[in-house]
Amino acid sequence: MNRVCATAIGFLMVSAMGIVPGCSRRPPADKEKVQAVSEQRPRLEPHTIPARVQLNQPPVASQGDCAPRYKNGLTGTCINNQVCRGFGVLNEKKAVECSCYGIAGGCQAGQRCDAIRKSCVPEEELPFERAPAP
Repeated sequence: MNRVCATAIGFLMVSAMGIVPGCSRRPPADKEKVQAVSEQRPRLEPHTIPARVQLNQPPVASQGDCAPRYKNGLTGTCINNQVCRGFGVLNEKKAVECSCYGIAGGCQAGQRCDAIRKSCVPEEELPFERAPAP
């Protein structure tokens, strides 16, 4: 049985080696035949809004029962006994404050802090771009 397997494997290897030389690369294109995609040079412009560097701030757990309940079923946080439409974090002075990815004080009324977009979004918007339930 081993001799049959070895013969079959040998046959397959020889067949594969015969196929490989048949595959060839395309010849290189002549430089004279190559045409530019565009006659115009690309415009290089700086970004209009420079990105701000955000330090990772240590998170603080929600405490109390003042956390807002959003229309889509999610819940905000309660920071310093006040409604926080974001997350509790420690600032540079080690004081607890409400923030939504660098937006001090969190989001405005009618908005919630979205972990995917890392910004404030309308309160009704479902997370993960899901369709509303039927």
